[in-house]
Amino acid sequence: MARPVGIRFYEIPLPTDLPPNLQWMHLYHQNSEKLVCYLVEHGAGSTARHVALRCLLNLKDFLVSSNHEYSPDAALRWFDQSDFKNKGALVTLHRLSDLYQYGTVQPIHAFPVALPYYQGLLEVWKTILDDYLATLPLKQSAISQIRRCISRFFYRTQERGIQCPSEISFVHLETYYQDEAHTTNNETARYTYNVSDILLYMAEKGMCQHGLAWYLFFRMQGRILHLNKIASDQVQRMEAARTESLDFPAEDFAVVIPDFLKRLENLGYAKTNRNVAKYTLLNLLVFIEMHGLGYHPAIAEIWLEKERSRKGGSDWKQNRRIIQLFEVYTIEGDVIPQLFFRQKPLLSDGLPDWCKSRLDDFLSQKKREGWESSTIAMYRSCATRFCLYLCAKGFASFSDVSAATVTACLIANQSGALSSAFLGFQSPHYSAENSFSKHSGSSQLYTQGYHSLGQAKSRTPSLDDVRWICLFTSQSEAMNHL
Repeated sequence: MARPVGIRFYEIPLPTDLPPNLQWMHLYHQNSEKLVCYLVEHGAGSTARHVALRCLLNLKDFLVSSNHEYSPDAALRWFDQSDFKNKGALVTLHRLSDLYQYGTVQPIHAFPVALPYYQGLLEVWKTILDDYLATLPLKQSAISQIRRCISRFFYRTQERGIQCPSEISFVHLETYYQDEAHTTNNETARYTYNVSDILLYMAEKGMCQHGLAWYLFFRMQGRILHLNKIASDQVQRMEAARTESLDFPAEDFAVVIPDFLKRLENLGYAKTNRNVAKYTLLNLLVFIEMHGLGYHPAIAEIWLEKERSRKGGSDWKQNRRIIQLFEVYTIEGDVIPQLFFRQKPLLSDGLPDWCKSRLDDFLSQKKREGWESSTIAMYRSCATRFCLYLCAKGFASFSDVSAATVTACLIANQSGALSSAFLGFQSPHYSAENSFSKHSGSSQLYTQGYHSLGQAKSRTPSLDDVRWICLFTSQSEAMNHL
């Protein structure tokens, strides 16, 4: 049945039994009527109103026939496919999107003359934007596009009462991301990158937090981790480390990331590896800064656990290695690529304190002497087997060890190398009082390797080593027959 002349489509009542997949038409008709009324109120002529009505009706017919609900993306898809290319059609779609998202037509799409967002900015935002654009070696067309994107962000920002960069928060960015006007899936990346760039520019000038510059990027990637997504026991662990973490503030963490990445580059790390490192550390930065934390190995470990559960497979191991390299960097002041990181507890970690402390001191001394990590690992293995033998025999102190005990252990293990290791670490020469400060780090990010200055040594302990080490033990005379 033809529509009566002079009756607009949104004035025809919709059926009361409209199916669920067409319920969107109620709001569509309401916003279409608002848009036409807006044009009338602002003095639009009959031609402008006719173009808008025809555009809205054609879009509605397309959505119904294709069984789609209204969305800004669906509207632009229709426009791309349609032959209806009147110059007023596209702005009509933008105005309709404004009404859906804001309830009113935005200045950038005003009738009859659009007001650029830039002209509506406070002077503080104009100055920042102008200074930033002056640093970009781009063509004027590209500059204009960037100005529009950032001007809209600043306009939304000042609309919410934010009058300087230091007042921008993660909550504001989340709200902006959810309510972003005039953007579609195809445009989201462009707007995100431009807004992130201006936030980074302000952060480097000390105007706002660095984490803000990366929030929208990781939000677009679905990589924002909130506390309500973390198990309660992990939150407790994180809160326990909060005070100590503030000794390494998030802003300090952000400042050292470029230096860490530069050191990776100088060491010859591939661009792919450096990108993974950048991605990992910046994502961690957003996490700690949005929750008011600083950098701490325990907090990084909790974040890494969530990263592991999110990714699955083995990809998360790249993130783990970056965190471990960074932990060593914070301690040593440099990236040490020769280090091997252990992920599972060593057998020696389970030894009783009376023998483990002596073993740790002994291995620390070997590290200071410049032995290679493979040799130190051999010492650890041999000494651990000897300690396990003593524990199995009921010993609780090295002072109770006799030559007969040593001989029995050697026979049991059938290893000449074993004697060198365990005789050495029994020596009082390697006591805690004589040892230097040991390498320390995160509870689960300790390293097995050690970066030694000077020339490293590597050889298999011989019988001469056994006799030499015995000179420092209380059992030296009894051991001379070995």
